[in-house]
Amino acid sequence: MPSFSLSSPTPIPYPLHLESLQMWGNWLTEYSNPPSWMLNEVDDTLGFERAIDIAWLAILLPQLSEYNSNTPTWMGNLQHLAQIYNTGVDLLSPAIIRDMDVGDLKGLFPSAHDSEIARDIIYTYKAYIDLRKAYGHPAHDLQLQHNDWLDQWSIKWTQGLQQMDLPVQMYDVLPSIQQLAVRAHQPLNISTLNNIITPTTIQVLWSSGLLDSAVDIITEEAETPDKKTDESAIDGLPDTIIASGTWAVHRLHEMTNLPKSEIVLRIHNFFEQALQSPESRLRPWLWGHTPIIITQPK
Repeated sequence: MPSFSLSSPTPIPYPLHLESLQMWGNWLTEYSNPPSWMLNEVDDTLGFERAIDIAWLAILLPQLSEYNSNTPTWMGNLQHLAQIYNTGVDLLSPAIIRDMDVGDLKGLFPSAHDSEIARDIIYTYKAYIDLRKAYGHPAHDLQLQHNDWLDQWSIKWTQGLQQMDLPVQMYDVLPSIQQLAVRAHQPLNISTLNNIITPTTIQVLWSSGLLDSAVDIITEEAETPDKKTDESAIDGLPDTIIASGTWAVHRLHEMTNLPKSEIVLRIHNFFEQALQSPESRLRPWLWGHTPIIITQPK
């Protein structure tokens, strides 16, 4: 997976498909719905803290059920975890965790039949619980309404989970986290998110063909005179897609005067609707799923 970082306020220009750019500008002006998929998946009666638990476990745990090439793994994980919670099983209840054996794990998670994945699931659960004990529940950081809440959150997670960076899926889930906060009557300050361009946003723009002009340049440069492919040039393709997607959002911001954070919210809603459409032309998911692998016990 390529490195992913916050976009810069003035990204580097890339060639874009102008007709597609205009179509996106028109669509963003007309359609203003925020993402709603997670609100439908996570029952309101579970409460805000459990909803955040489900979202973060969906990111951190390995793939729990069937793979879908068009859908990010964290979405499949979240759906699976939410269904378990909806049956009345609190996966973070001390009693549940204390009494859970290998058979229970395999019954809850199809992928746990693989012993290595089962081990990762157990260690990830333990690390997440330890993290909550050490730093408090992540939902509390959202409730504080600090302008730098994302920075504070990042520090806690990277220290607690001994990782250098937040996994890209955490940026991808933030638009839905915002909607969970709104539903819980705890509006989230998203001013610090205004320069975050999520993987889903880039995926949608890339699927629409908007970024193909930039991608074509890289693929043409990767072709050597004897028609062989320069693998080193191809290796840089994901970074080109990220950079051109970041530039595309900047251009859409200039065209529509919408904040970048609002553009991301609307595109996430488009993605959710496209996943439910049999006529969807979304391309296979680019970003993979790289859960945090927990340090093995000594």
